[in-house]
Amino acid sequence: MRTGWTTTAAGTRRFALVAVAALVTAALIPAVRIPVLVLLVLLAVAARHDPALRRVAAATFPAALLLSVAAIPPPVPADLGWCAELLAPPALWRAMEAVIVIGAVLIAVRLLGARLAELGLVRPSRGELAVSVVVAGVVAIGGLVLGTWLAGPFFGTIVLGAGDPGSIPPALLLALANGAMEEVVYRGAMLAWLTPALGVRGALAAQALVFGAAHAGGDFTGSPLPVMAAVAATGLIAGLIVLRRRSLTFPLLVHAGFDIPLFYVVACRLG
Repeated sequence: MRTGWTTTAAGTRRFALVAVAALVTAALIPAVRIPVLVLLVLLAVAARHDPALRRVAAATFPAALLLSVAAIPPPVPADLGWCAELLAPPALWRAMEAVIVIGAVLIAVRLLGARLAELGLVRPSRGELAVSVVVAGVVAIGGLVLGTWLAGPFFGTIVLGAGDPGSIPPALLLALANGAMEEVVYRGAMLAWLTPALGVRGALAAQALVFGAAHAGGDFTGSPLPVMAAVAATGLIAGLIVLRRRSLTFPLLVHAGFDIPLFYVVACRLG
């Protein structure tokens, strides 16, 4: 380690590993999310003259911000009144979170002098977009049909009231906001900006680990470990797709497809 916050490669790697460990801890223990967020902000300020450490800070701060805003309880409806409301509060809440978190990533892009393409934010081809939309639709329908049955062992019995077509727009808003926010943070910022410090495999594993830990949740009736492992595995697969395609389009839209049932659980749940 040299003076003036200019580090060796080994020092940068240690910095990155400590930041990732702090994110995993924050994901598993909500009470430390704000302290971890503050810590990463302070480290980012202290390391502002070191390009390598700045990238590590830019890679991990948005994830800490996402975890912190996710810890704020969203609006919870007392009945099904929000289920078919165009601007349902749960959907608007998630959209607001996405604006805050993605906005932080865009600020980091500007401060680093980076390019959006580094994060996989590129214009997709028509073919890629078409395939992504079709797969996302299949995933969404499958999730609505089979999701409550698959989720039963972990979250208890779930009965959804999903028959009103008016529920589709807010469900799409929530799903796209959540999918975009998480993909930009994990498969975008973390994967791209941790790679110089941890290598491709290390960054791939780190973003998947934090992504899985972030889904520990507090509403499990069974062990969360199988769900966390499954989410981490999907994060690993999504990361591999981004590395191969250099685009977030497919994982972002498929992620949104998986999240469409989330709106119905939040706003249209009968029991």
